[in-house]
Amino acid sequence: LHMPVMNGLETTAKIRRSGRSDSSIPIIAFTASDDPAEYCFSIETGIDATIKKPIDFRHLCSILGSYTEQV
Repeated sequence: LHMPVMNGLETTAKIRRSGRSDSSIPIIAFTASDDPAEYCFSIETGIDATIKKPIDFRHLCSILGSYTEQV
């Protein structure tokens, strides 16, 4: 979520507003933050899932699996 130049929330909002056919692709954010408000804002912005660092490999696989099963 916290990136230089354009953070993950700004990037997600821009993708979701683009109206392009690929603007509905799942967006999964990675963050070291434990702030519940940031998590809520992420979902409101259009991020589909958030994974906290350090990354739990099983949790990552579970989230990725939930999106790849839809294909």
